[in-house]
Amino acid sequence: MEGANKWYVVHCKHLNENKVEGRLLQLGFEVYCPKYITIRQWSDRKKKIKRPLIPRVLFVKTSESQLNKVYQASGVTSVLKQDGRPAIVKEQEIINLKVYLSGHDVNISDAFEFYQDQEVEVIDGPFKGIVAKAKNEQGKFKLLIEISSLNINFSLVISKNKVVPKKHLEKVGN
Repeated sequence: MEGANKWYVVHCKHLNENKVEGRLLQLGFEVYCPKYITIRQWSDRKKKIKRPLIPRVLFVKTSESQLNKVYQASGVTSVLKQDGRPAIVKEQEIINLKVYLSGHDVNISDAFEFYQDQEVEVIDGPFKGIVAKAKNEQGKFKLLIEISSLNINFSLVISKNKVVPKKHLEKVGN
């Protein structure tokens, strides 16, 4: 879809995330439905299935003028609003979700000291590219990944030697 430049939050009917995702793709939208893999137990078998990370939520990248066209997809219930306007999700927040969901277990080390709530970027490993806030909770170094428009946070335990302060990266890049 031409002019697609911002991510918006689209709500859909309960347990319709996959169907709505397909319908929006058919309409030409760029769509992201964050999913994780879980094992489902039945009486006679176990099966790995993909489940939506945020129930009833899809992210659609489009222009605000084209946003009303998402209602053409059966199952869409609303677009998240903030101060009367469609809420915009930052590109970095979508990248963080994608990296977070592709994740692997990461060990803890004490390579560098960070202060609480300092903005940092992961520079190595499976979470490379995530920009988040540093947290120190119960002796563990964690990153707090935020999606501000949804008021949702995810935490990630990671090795400190795979993280650099965001200001350090900006100085190096200039």
